[in-house]
Amino acid sequence: MERKQLLKLIEKEIQNARAKTALLVENLTTGEGLVSYCADIPVVSASMIKVPVMITALEEIQAGSLSKHMLIPVDSSLILEDTEVFEYGEKSYTLDELLVWMIINSDSTATNCLINLLSMERINRTCKRLGLKNTRLERLMLDFNAIKNGYNNYTSAF
Repeated sequence: MERKQLLKLIEKEIQNARAKTALLVENLTTGEGLVSYCADIPVVSASMIKVPVMITALEEIQAGSLSKHMLIPVDSSLILEDTEVFEYGEKSYTLDELLVWMIINSDSTATNCLINLLSMERINRTCKRLGLKNTRLERLMLDFNAIKNGYNNYTSAF
């Protein structure tokens, strides 16, 4: 199949998808854009927003302003119903544990604890510094009231 045909097929599949979709495929060696579809249009980030949260935390650990062994208290009011890792309830957990649970278990409670620790402002500054011009954190995970009030988390493929 020729590249032009492949691009048309990809575009058709994306247009038939039930979700707002964006795609960017680049040759990482040359920087050549191979496929781009709505790559610069912000879409709701879902769990992708957890990557800048993790980067911000790891940079703070590397800078020495946070320690992966530091204990972070998790109040029972912060524990969301969908969690699978906070079975012991209200207690203190290490920053390292929260990072692992956020990424490996995609745990929203761990993510919210990290957002509260780091602050949305600091995470958004990391996004800006990394050149993620369409990535922004506006709400905590599973905060449906924030969504109703027009706040969400966004990113783009570019």
